[in-house]
Amino acid sequence: MPGFSNSTNKFGPSPFIVGNVLGDGVNYTSIQQAINDCAAASFPPQTVFIRPGTYTENFTMVDFVNVVGFSTPSGGINGLASSDVVIDGTITAGIGSGSTTIQNLRINTTVGPSIVVNDGGAIITMNGCTILSTTFCVQMIEGNAFIDNCYLSGGINAVEYDTNSGPSMRVTNCRMDSGSSAVKIDTSSTFFARNCQFVNGGGNCLEAKIGRASCRERV
Repeated sequence: MPGFSNSTNKFGPSPFIVGNVLGDGVNYTSIQQAINDCAAASFPPQTVFIRPGTYTENFTMVDFVNVVGFSTPSGGINGLASSDVVIDGTITAGIGSGSTTIQNLRINTTVGPSIVVNDGGAIITMNGCTILSTTFCVQMIEGNAFIDNCYLSGGINAVEYDTNSGPSMRVTNCRMDSGSSAVKIDTSSTFFARNCQFVNGGGNCLEAKIGRASCRERV
């Protein structure tokens, strides 16, 4: 696949290929079904690869299953970049999600948050993604998130902490744009950022009412 090869893909080959049309190596048209079957395989961790196209689907991550787009990285500190794999929906890291990765995706949600992390055992890594939402790009309720080389643009906040259960997030080499505050922390939570750019539309770049926040080498 152009722009994506095993030489640059740390996850290696996988039989779980999602596309808009079955055939020519595509085994699934549903991302969630591919994730579920991947999780049932006897040799985790495994990876679901998504071919270029737009997918209108909400899906939930599963422990040790990674979701990777056949695309070059689509975000980063320089802002919005093109992506061949577009998710029109919400990705949830919830109960049973465990440790997972999403990579090289453009998540574009017009209703609600693009990514929801809502289980204490969830650990989700986002790499090379563009994450867009009319509300919150990432909503942290419980769990942990690691975001690297991504671009986030939220109509309200790029990141919203919405619980008292102490979620944590580490962000590196990212840009966050927002209509209000780039990052809003209302709870006993932890946020760490390094080499990031925050652009707010009238609120604060980092609004921390209760919790711990640290920014290093902010651009």
